[in-house]
Amino acid sequence: MAKKTLTSILALIMTFSILLIATACTTSFDDTKYAVISENNLSDDGLVYSIYENNTVVITGREVDYAELVIPDTIDGKNVVEIGNGAFENDEAVILATIGKNVRVIGDSAFSACKMLARVEASEALKKISSSAFYDCERLAEFIGATKLEIIDEVAFYNCISLAYFDFPETVTTISNEAFSGCSSLTEIKLTNNVKTFGEGVFSYCSSATKASGSRSMGHPWVTSPVVGS
Repeated sequence: MAKKTLTSILALIMTFSILLIATACTTSFDDTKYAVISENNLSDDGLVYSIYENNTVVITGREVDYAELVIPDTIDGKNVVEIGNGAFENDEAVILATIGKNVRVIGDSAFSACKMLARVEASEALKKISSSAFYDCERLAEFIGATKLEIIDEVAFYNCISLAYFDFPETVTTISNEAFSGCSSLTEIKLTNNVKTFGEGVFSYCSSATKASGSRSMGHPWVTSPVVGS
């Protein structure tokens, strides 16, 4: 009887361990939508923002044209959690963007066609880079700090021709269609088995990508043909 009880306990422990591992491997990104309660607010440093019902802030633009853009951790005591869709699209003044430690999402086309943008410094809070977020940022050479990133949406870095290296953390689970297509300076790609969703043409036209590593990389056509889609 004691032996049977011990076996049952061990089985329960093993089941619980498997569930913990499975949970750890899935995305932790929270995509809950909240209602806007106040729009077109202006911060002391010229950022335009909206306030949401969960007492958070989303940046929607700016009314200054400094070369250095700093997204703060908080505004009026409220966490800045997102850079909204199209917030800085076509902003040709920004060269350096530093993103606050509470920002979880960079929205669709947030920095699209920022022709002078050369460097982005994010934080481990960043979980998602949305569609076209850095589309056609031709001078973007560095994107650092997003050590817990999970989702890179389609054409997020499309035609970022100066992007020579991108650090893919082990937390990345999704890289969507053509996310890095046209990144002709990208030389080395390192992925892990945690990437569960891998879109079409992710690294197409990456003509300098001659080295790929990580078991998730093996077998993808761009490993042997770095200009897939040409």
